[in-house]
Amino acid sequence: DTGHTAGQSIDWTGTYAGKLPCADCQGIQTELKLTADKTYQLAQTYLGKSAKPVLHEGTFTWRNGTNIQLLENGQILQQFLVAEDKLYQLDEKGRIIKGKLAKQYILKKS
Repeated sequence: DTGHTAGQSIDWTGTYAGKLPCADCQGIQTELKLTADKTYQLAQTYLGKSAKPVLHEGTFTWRNGTNIQLLENGQILQQFLVAEDKLYQLDEKGRIIKGKLAKQYILKKS
């Protein structure tokens, strides 16, 4: 049923936060704010490297009614699967991340 996509049936606006895995730091403390006008603000602090967050702002688009793509200067910055009160970070090809760390790629709505 194409009438019941995440973009239409889930209250997705708001702020999501969590600590995402990092290859060369203690984790990436992440806060992502999504607004109804399809803009976002992303703050990422690389724990153990810098106390100052890296900030990104831009627009996002819906893909397949369930995923969002954060855009910066016309390029895809990151992708997420939108679920009830959660965002699942996707890999560079837009797929769910699997394996031992899969449960760590989740931002929760605050």
